[in-house]
Amino acid sequence: MKLTLLQGVVLRVAIWLCLATPASAAVVPTFSISPTSILEGNTSTLNLHLSLFADFGFNPQFDSGTITLFSGIGPSITFNVGAGGTTRDFSATFSYPTAGTFFPSFSGLLIYAMTVQIGQSPIFAPCGFFGSSSCLVGFQPIFGRTTTGNQVNGFDTLNVNALPEVAATPLPAALPLLGTGLGLMGFVGWWRKRRGEAIA
Repeated sequence: MKLTLLQGVVLRVAIWLCLATPASAAVVPTFSISPTSILEGNTSTLNLHLSLFADFGFNPQFDSGTITLFSGIGPSITFNVGAGGTTRDFSATFSYPTAGTFFPSFSGLLIYAMTVQIGQSPIFAPCGFFGSSSCLVGFQPIFGRTTTGNQVNGFDTLNVNALPEVAATPLPAALPLLGTGLGLMGFVGWWRKRRGEAIA
């Protein structure tokens, strides 16, 4: 099969478009609350672990982004993800002054990059007796670095229980009788002492 120069260029572009490999990856979040049930006025810690897995390509790495941990009662903390590696761990401790059921959560946009095969380049060689045309003889992969964004979010449940009421300690029924008896004994002792002084 003989091709002109223009036909060869068109064929290369068409083949590259047809053989381009899509790039994808997945960021898997693991969110937990410790402990999941507390008394009002106490604290609980939110923990988030992120793992980056490549579906196609290789050498996936976080590039940038932010993650926010929300207490579910108002306050929140935002972290920068930073570049490099395939895992991240974030943690924040919040205080819960009132009883109720709360839904701490996380949300963020993660940017990651990885090397992928973005296509294949056709290999042409001279064709014919005089090399006036080119013939397709094979393909070679084309690799590139791609950067993609991944939105993650999720939540869990935290139960904050009211403090137990402290019951008033009842006064023992015998306490007034004890007080009366002690007072009477004191009076008798005082009376005897005064009488002894009067006789002397």
